[in-house]
Amino acid sequence: MRGPILESVGGPVSHGKAREPRVGASPASGRARLRGGLGSSRNLTPLGWVSLAGLVAAGVVAVGLGLFITRQVEQHMLEAEAEAAEQVEGTLAQTRVLPTEQGADLTALDVFARRVIADGRIARVKFWAPDGTILYSDEARLIGQRFPVQEDLASALGGHKTREISELGASENRFERPLAGRLLEVYLPVRKGGRVVAAWEIYRPLDAFDEELGEVRQMVWVSVGSGLGVLLVFLISSFGSMFGVVERKRREAVALNAELEAAERERRVLTTSLVSAHEEERREIVGEIHDGLGQDLHRVLFGLRGCLSGSADEVRPELGRMELLVDASIRRLRRLLEGLRPAALEDVGLAASLRGLVDRVRLDDDLDVEFEVTGSGLEPQPDARVAVFRIAQEALRNVARHSGTKHARVELHQDDAAVTVRVSDHGAGVPASGRTGLGTWLMRERAEALGGEFRTRSDASGTTVSARIPITDVDQ
Repeated sequence: MRGPILESVGGPVSHGKAREPRVGASPASGRARLRGGLGSSRNLTPLGWVSLAGLVAAGVVAVGLGLFITRQVEQHMLEAEAEAAEQVEGTLAQTRVLPTEQGADLTALDVFARRVIADGRIARVKFWAPDGTILYSDEARLIGQRFPVQEDLASALGGHKTREISELGASENRFERPLAGRLLEVYLPVRKGGRVVAAWEIYRPLDAFDEELGEVRQMVWVSVGSGLGVLLVFLISSFGSMFGVVERKRREAVALNAELEAAERERRVLTTSLVSAHEEERREIVGEIHDGLGQDLHRVLFGLRGCLSGSADEVRPELGRMELLVDASIRRLRRLLEGLRPAALEDVGLAASLRGLVDRVRLDDDLDVEFEVTGSGLEPQPDARVAVFRIAQEALRNVARHSGTKHARVELHQDDAAVTVRVSDHGAGVPASGRTGLGTWLMRERAEALGGEFRTRSDASGTTVSARIPITDVDQ
């Protein structure tokens, strides 16, 4: 008689084919697909972990809510079934005939019971005496039989309404076992004179109840599954966008790292070239002093010694030759010093120094150079003047060595904010070797070290080098 209590977790135990709610996918399988679709969890950011934890929590809450809703619906539906059974008991009571009365005519009661059984509203009726004797039942073979008083019956005899889904395991249920489907047992106390004298036991079939409950469960789980599906799609979309951004940033970081490594390799190559260039420049200076000025000084020394021992007619021509030699040596020394440090920058200013540079290039390199000065403004700081001068000097040297043309143009523009120098030619252009030359690198470093800008353009129509440098120091 005693079945599982309806309030137990998981709901009633069904007989025959199970009616379990079916959901499209479990939370675990959904999380597995999420991990498979979004990539390795090692790539998750803290925000990603929070979102994933939120998804798991939402899934647990949704499943718990679905179980809670279906259980609450089942409880209310069972209460409705119990109320229907009470209505049947109320109708039975209206017959004003109790099986406890001796010699009572139970024909009307029997007719009503069999009619409601035939209608499907109830499956069986039992009327219990306090000692466990069945005083009446639509199953005549049960009348007069005595069974142990079970807990639910005892509760009803104590004045409480009880209900349970029967497991039909008790001995008094042997005639109910052949009945199809599940049965709801409702125990109702019968009072007379203010005290409980018996109890009705009404068995109500749950076929329609199970069918309706299955539909409710299906609707609940479809709603829960749809909500989880929408949430999953949203999170997958959000995660996809987030991982897209992360992957793009990762690729950018990889590319930037590759550029930095390439720049570092190029810096090392250029540093080595710069050291080699400085050594070569020192060798050239030493050679120029030793083979040029040194030889000239020896000639002057030997000439002076000759003059001391020669006659007057021999001294005059020798002094003239020494004068020419000393003059040439002075010019050679001036060019050498100008290469090391253009002293004219501090004496005559940037524009005049560049004009002198252009004149020397015309003379030494046989290069036709146009020179134009525009604008007016403050004279740049010494560092800026040196940088502009060296950039123009290196650019003209490149024109003379690599352009294959004898024509170039130098433009100098000054205003109150910056000084701009531009050197252009119409030569063959610089081959696209993919590497920056030492001269170009030095020009860029000079400009950018002072907060300026450096640009170079080279194609088949020629090469243009330009630099714009603030007239004041960067730190000011």
